[in-house]
Amino acid sequence: MTRTTCGVGETAEATARCTQALALYRAADDTRGAAVALNALASVARYQGDLARATGLHEQALALFTELGHSRRIAVGLHNLAILALERGDPSHAAVLFAEILDLKRALSDTRGTALALNNLGEVARDVGDLARAGALYEEGLALHRSLADRPCQALALNNLGDVARNLGDLSRAERLYKESAAHYLELGDVRGRALTLMGLAHTARQHGRPREALALYASSVVCRLTIDERLGIAECLEGAAAARPHGWQLEAPRLLGATSALLAEHGASRRPARQAERDRAVAAARAELGDDLLAETWEVGRALTPEQVLLALQHMAQVCD
Repeated sequence: MTRTTCGVGETAEATARCTQALALYRAADDTRGAAVALNALASVARYQGDLARATGLHEQALALFTELGHSRRIAVGLHNLAILALERGDPSHAAVLFAEILDLKRALSDTRGTALALNNLGEVARDVGDLARAGALYEEGLALHRSLADRPCQALALNNLGDVARNLGDLSRAERLYKESAAHYLELGDVRGRALTLMGLAHTARQHGRPREALALYASSVVCRLTIDERLGIAECLEGAAAARPHGWQLEAPRLLGATSALLAEHGASRRPARQAERDRAVAAARAELGDDLLAETWEVGRALTPEQVLLALQHMAQVCD
């Protein structure tokens, strides 16, 4: 489920229209229409960062589709709730929901849906540190996507396998997988996918000890994400860049982390477990270098920066660092 790009006035108008539609569907005793309107309201709430309200609305819609026995819509509803569970930092609940989807898709003989559910379960396994299970799930999903000649989903599975290889320390394999994924996304003209692989390559360069290359790649990923207003993705890039910053740039890490915290707070999102651990290490390192007072001061400076200002800082660091 993607977040629609719109301003405050537009979200207010969208909420009003969806609320009006919901009332009309309920008055007409149109269960399916009411469920669709509830999902639309949930999407607006998620865009506004109200994850609790979005979850409640999606749960209401799912209950209606379950009442109707609409298996495909039930799967979509479970997926929406699983994504929200991840954004709230609850991977265990997300895994239960994705497993339900996998069972549904297999029962429907939906090969593509089965492959996507395997991929989603792999993501959760990766986030909780079960890399062996994650890799096996991604490989199984990739084989199904290849059997369907589904290039967008092949690209995603390759990127995810790159994440697993990188987390296992096989940086050469990770780089190959990310580049194969990037080639698919480039040919498809998929900006979001390209941003994802650029970030993976940036993480890999950082772990290889190549900070300048890493910062340039993080900056390129941020450029892509700005064009589609994907601010949570920008936050993940900034956290990686904070860990990549070279010696002599002690103030940049807390500024980047401060900017990240502001972006996450704006959307009511939390970090996934692996990212939280990395962030905690970066904060501890910054505190050891700067002390509590200077850390707090520079953190607040970062919180006030716009994504565009942070991008300029990243680009400058990439150009002048050793």
